[in-house]
Amino acid sequence: MGLFSFFLLGITFFLFAYMLFSMLRGFFRLKKVHEIDLDTPITTESPLISIVISAYNEEKYIAKLLESIKIQNYKNFEVIVVDDNSEDETINVAKKFETDIPLKVVIKKIRGVAGSRNYGADLSRGELILFLDADVILTEKFLEKNIQAFKKLKLSSAFVDFKPISHYKIDLIIAWVYRLWLKLVQYFNPRGPGFCLLIHRDLHKKMHFDETVIMAEDFDYVRRGAMLGKFRILTGYPVLVSWRRFEKERRVILVLKYLFFELHRIFFGEIRKKIIPYDFGDFGKN
Repeated sequence: MGLFSFFLLGITFFLFAYMLFSMLRGFFRLKKVHEIDLDTPITTESPLISIVISAYNEEKYIAKLLESIKIQNYKNFEVIVVDDNSEDETINVAKKFETDIPLKVVIKKIRGVAGSRNYGADLSRGELILFLDADVILTEKFLEKNIQAFKKLKLSSAFVDFKPISHYKIDLIIAWVYRLWLKLVQYFNPRGPGFCLLIHRDLHKKMHFDETVIMAEDFDYVRRGAMLGKFRILTGYPVLVSWRRFEKERRVILVLKYLFFELHRIFFGEIRKKIIPYDFGDFGKN
């Protein structure tokens, strides 16, 4: 076995050790989410869903997302694209869909994904809010089936499971381990990536995204929300997620960065300042 194989084995062992540690910490230190006496918002039969998309330099990706929304069989939705003052043609590409779907494109001058999500939610009218990143693609019947599951489980918030858009086996393995960890901890120490979060408006109005948190603001949002309303991961109809960050950066280094961020949150709290080099967005440009 070569040095690189030993290194990969060590990383794998560390990942599973961390997953176990995270689960045990959540079990012993936090209230179990399923034991909290939670209020369940009432969701109507066919609720209006507001799809809030945060975008920064996404001219190459946002059309695919909007096209996947356009062909959904569930039609009671509105779309709000919040452009984070992009330097490319994101706005013009998005506006081409204004005649095809109920779409509003707005520009936010001060960049920041948490602020963009809050801004879009404040402009929305829907009973449910679906937060999406601009580089995801909705699968067939995504809205219909996930709204049905959300209502059936009487949820206040949910993360929708995902599949990576990649043909590399290593990416599929990384995604599998990450998805497994998210599912295991959802009952007592929940997390949910912000690229696909579904939440009832009544719950969002109580907490919003913390705009002072610059990394893992989505995990903080889910954690706080799960203490106020029932949270689950919906697995039946996943979203397709761009794996471009892993393709453009060295995979092992990126995984170690994410582990560092999570350990920082566990021992020192939420990340409110830049502590290690990390590019926030801007993966749409060459």
